[in-house]
Amino acid sequence: MSRYRFSYLTLRGKHYPLIPIKLYFEDHAVKTYALVDSGSTLSVFRAEIADSLGLKLEEGEEVALQSANAPLTVYSHILRASVESEFFELRVGFARDLLTSFNILGREGFFERFRITFNEGKREITIET
Repeated sequence: MSRYRFSYLTLRGKHYPLIPIKLYFEDHAVKTYALVDSGSTLSVFRAEIADSLGLKLEEGEEVALQSANAPLTVYSHILRASVESEFFELRVGFARDLLTSFNILGREGFFERFRITFNEGKREITIET
């Protein structure tokens, strides 16, 4: 069993369970941060990440979602991903009009693979295989 512990990141005086994640497509890789969000079914990342990976965004499957703010159209792609030394496939929806400043790691493909513990008191998140 592997265990990875991450401290929450502080942005504008608030603390968030953001973790480093790497996405891969063909010979491209992008390391970024994503909010671990148990309220989201699908992982949703900003379009700039798809552009950096060389993905043709609109070639993905079009999916209509409802965000907290408004309806959202994403284009989903199955990608290779890694957190620390754990590699896995992840379905990611990319959106050009994502209104949040965070990429979001949702339940599908991520929560199914790991045991995730939020410790709000210590402001840390633990991910176990």
